[in-house]
Amino acid sequence: MRFTNTVFELIHTKSYETIAHVIPQKGAYVEVGNRVLIGLVKEDNRLFQAFMDGTATLYYSGKQFPTTIALQDLHFFMPYIKGKGIRDVYEIVKVRTITGKEAKQTDEDDADSKALRLAFELRYVRKQYAEFQPIDTTKMIVHTFVDTTFDKLEECVIIDKL
Repeated sequence: MRFTNTVFELIHTKSYETIAHVIPQKGAYVEVGNRVLIGLVKEDNRLFQAFMDGTATLYYSGKQFPTTIALQDLHFFMPYIKGKGIRDVYEIVKVRTITGKEAKQTDEDDADSKALRLAFELRYVRKQYAEFQPIDTTKMIVHTFVDTTFDKLEECVIIDKL
């Protein structure tokens, strides 16, 4: 089968048009979504104090992470400090896998230490609230995560009605 120059020109033109729509051009504004992952941080977590101070640069999941959460849509992370609530917002810079051994920084060599976890590399952005705000933990998936947006964040916060 022979292609004519017209067919090659058509393929080239359509490819260029497709690429122009998919790849941001110089000076283009790329909108970052507003999806927020709220994740449980317990006192026995080695990074607990860093989350309290707003200096954390890493969050790692447990052995289970819900398959219903689309990782590519997450842009922000809010730590839920058990017994206190949510306050700070972090940008999710990168998501990768690590072993339990790396997450906990131990020398143990058992099945748990070899289990894979998700690691979210973080950058502190701001305080969403001046004080910790308790949340409705019944909305947590696997008792650990809430996948929401900034627009719907207030639906998670428990408001004291005194």
